[in-house]
Amino acid sequence: GFIWFQELMLRTNPEAYNGLNDGSVPYDSDAVRAAFQMWADMAAKGYFSDPRSVEEVNDFVRGNGAIYLIGEWATKPFRVFWCVIIFIGSIAQVTFVWMFGDIANASMAIPNLIAILILSGVVIRIHKRNGDPDTADGQSVIHEVPLKEVAKD
Repeated sequence: GFIWFQELMLRTNPEAYNGLNDGSVPYDSDAVRAAFQMWADMAAKGYFSDPRSVEEVNDFVRGNGAIYLIGEWATKPFRVFWCVIIFIGSIAQVTFVWMFGDIANASMAIPNLIAILILSGVVIRIHKRNGDPDTADGQSVIHEVPLKEVAKD
């Protein structure tokens, strides 16, 4: 999905990509329109599977994909991993399969939570600079608290 847009922006116009992230480039800018047009052209040429398809993973395993975002090097290890997981899922107890699924989901969530914590200062700075869209006057509800006051608490 949207990761292709990000990749196209980053590869064709890194300054505009950074501008999208810091708020200095609007989503209706020429650079963004160009990336969306490039993405639409690639889709019109059939470079991507149907987004409604449930066959994407199977197409990947079969090697039917024209473009792999992470590169073709991943196709063979993924096929082996896929076969191992299917085999384990077919012979394992249901509780183990659900536990494995829960662990896999947690494994994806943990790096995202770490990133949220690391980037929280950036988000607050952007929020304070751009205002709060949820308030009537657009003024930020976040106010800086001097470090001395925080240390007293």
